[in-house]
Amino acid sequence: MGTSRTPTVYTITNPNSTPLNVEQIFTSTTGRTYVYWSSVPPHGKVVVNLRDVKVVPNGFQGKVLLYANQPFTATVSGSVTK
Repeated sequence: MGTSRTPTVYTITNPNSTPLNVEQIFTSTTGRTYVYWSSVPPHGKVVVNLRDVKVVPNGFQGKVLLYANQPFTATVSGSVTK
């Protein structure tokens, strides 16, 4: 089996006419949790690159869950180990 990889570059798109607040919860394979927030402007996009998220340590492997205060879409565009 290959090495587990975490989505490290993803785009959050806000189709709404008001700002979108997104909570990103990173949970490592050892159970440690890190939380990061983004604000996406109305009808805008934000690209998140895991290497730029300071609360998540280098070497992170695990999963990412996204929650927001209104509907949104997210697309993974890259997957490597941090």
